[in-house]
Amino acid sequence: MKEKEIKKAIKDLSNKDEKKRTKAAMLLGNSGQDGLELGVVDHLIIALNDKNPNVRSWVAASLGKLGPPAKKSIGFLIRALDDMDDVVVQESVSAIKKIEPTYSGNTKEEIISEYQRRLDIQSEQEYWNYQAESMTRDELYEKYYSLAEAAQVNLDEDDYYDGRMYLEKAEFWAKKLKYKEGLEWIHEKIKLCDKYLKLRGEHEQEMGKFENLLGKIAFKSQFKLEDGIFEDIIQKIALEEVDKRVKIIKKYQNIFEDSFSTENIANFFISHGTSMIKEWFVQIFSMDPARINVECPPSISSIDIRVNITYLFSTRNVFLIKELAEKYKTDYQEGRFEFLFIASAIKTLSDYFQDIFSADYQLFTINIATERTFEGLLVKYQGNGSFAS
Repeated sequence: MKEKEIKKAIKDLSNKDEKKRTKAAMLLGNSGQDGLELGVVDHLIIALNDKNPNVRSWVAASLGKLGPPAKKSIGFLIRALDDMDDVVVQESVSAIKKIEPTYSGNTKEEIISEYQRRLDIQSEQEYWNYQAESMTRDELYEKYYSLAEAAQVNLDEDDYYDGRMYLEKAEFWAKKLKYKEGLEWIHEKIKLCDKYLKLRGEHEQEMGKFENLLGKIAFKSQFKLEDGIFEDIIQKIALEEVDKRVKIIKKYQNIFEDSFSTENIANFFISHGTSMIKEWFVQIFSMDPARINVECPPSISSIDIRVNITYLFSTRNVFLIKELAEKYKTDYQEGRFEFLFIASAIKTLSDYFQDIFSADYQLFTINIATERTFEGLLVKYQGNGSFAS
């Protein structure tokens, strides 16, 4: 962004017009180094108190885009985790992780706990400063070695969270001693911890895509997937994503009404079926668009369509699903789970696009095949639909 545009956006953060404030908050996240030099972080921190939740959410998102250079905003984003608006909270959680990747955990409660832990360490070190004034060099070494040893014990047990905590404490005493080798060792180990904690955070974030599904059926774990529970839960997820759902439905209903009719429904699917189904899967059910293949071949009849869908669950997807299924003691059958996921998601299309699909529309399985590859589990789904003229 040009300096003139950045300055205008900063000024618009205080505009009476809500739309201009929102646009300004969105733009400043892309202001880069020039924006940082012009103090956008300070202005965005102030804007976190905007009366409009939409503005506040975009402010949080922009601070996240600015990344580590926006570190001074962490404390203010922590306060934003108590916001009454869920979107503001979600964007603040995301921003904190982007600014300071070492924050582990997938919930605001875990982030708040970690933030408080770091404040406690600061307070503890203030007391240690006073303590160190009357300590001998041998006593300083003893403090350092006891904490470094505790850190190594935790690292040996793959407990990188507590390991890092002890490393931070050991670092304080190493600095007091001006112990160069000790500080080099600590910094090397902290990098290792940060790498692991970042990977764990990414793991938890990816797991969250499926946790929404499996968490809902945990209390019904005595049921099998064939009992219809799965379809009910998929429907609930679609209900929860109301904003995305309504937006997609309106978009394709408008396209259908403008250019098509029940007599040429097949042509609608040939032209727009692929994009509609992919958009529905990606937006509502968090599927990876790169792994979805949708085919809507020309029909032999103007009122019949056939849809072929292939979705490749990666090996990591399958691992996470299994891990969550074990956590929730939920019935899991490899291949069956992935297929039902797709079949149930497809079913929601006919449930929500009533103005396009007739009430006679039905889906049924023609073929299901699963095969192991180095990439994961391949699930093929083929369905038919009939439409009354």
